[in-house]
Amino acid sequence: MNSLHNYKTIAALDFRNNRGQLIMSYVIRGAGVLIFGYLLHTYVLSMHENVSFRQLISIELPGIPSWVSILLLTANIMGVLYLHELIHAIVFYLTHGQLPHIGWRGWTIFASAPEHVLSGRSLIINALAPFTIISAVGVILLGYVPLTHSPWVFIPTLVNAAASGGDFMAVWFVARQKRGTRFNDQGDVIYALEAKKE
Repeated sequence: MNSLHNYKTIAALDFRNNRGQLIMSYVIRGAGVLIFGYLLHTYVLSMHENVSFRQLISIELPGIPSWVSILLLTANIMGVLYLHELIHAIVFYLTHGQLPHIGWRGWTIFASAPEHVLSGRSLIINALAPFTIISAVGVILLGYVPLTHSPWVFIPTLVNAAASGGDFMAVWFVARQKRGTRFNDQGDVIYALEAKKE
């Protein structure tokens, strides 16, 4: 009973049509900047004394015009956000054999498995994979890169953590459903499903 036709929708996390849920995801992202910014700054402080937060978000590179630094940082952040979604897509492929599907609607970029019925466990693993992997790589790199280059790791790592706000909402959405509920991930809408009675 893996076909979507065998299920009915009982709830939805809808970033496409529900403005309240979309706004909440951005509130969580904003909180993520503060929380993860503090945690990452504290981590860097454990290795380098007297490092201000301002130093960790300074993108000035000696001998390079400011506008070039801004372009490089923008490319860096976009690359990390794309990697975030690519990790989602790869997990979908490894767990369900679905070819990666990455989309963009408004300010939301997403990966999806629109043709599959997912368990809550697999959806949670997929939701947390980019945050976990990219954060771990960022923390490891922050321990090795020179302090002068730390912002180029710190900022994308922080942006990725903050961008995971929608993923954290997905985990909370799954956790609130009753045991045995299945899910369908359309990227910017996640449906909670219940088997139709025959």
